[in-house]
Amino acid sequence: MGAEDFGCFMELVPGAMFALGTGSESFQCHLHNPDFGLDESSLPIGAAIFAETALRYLRGSINHSMK
Repeated sequence: MGAEDFGCFMELVPGAMFALGTGSESFQCHLHNPDFGLDESSLPIGAAIFAETALRYLRGSINHSMK
């Protein structure tokens, strides 16, 4: 992730990042391309990951001292 600024934020606060694959045979363009498209069938998986992460955080089952 050479061009990603997220690492700078991670120096200040705990967090996590993940990549959600959204490609398919019909969408071959990369991100930041005017023809970019994504397979929307992957979006429920991403939403489920975010929801589960939030629930685990609220339950206190995520370790905050990762440093």
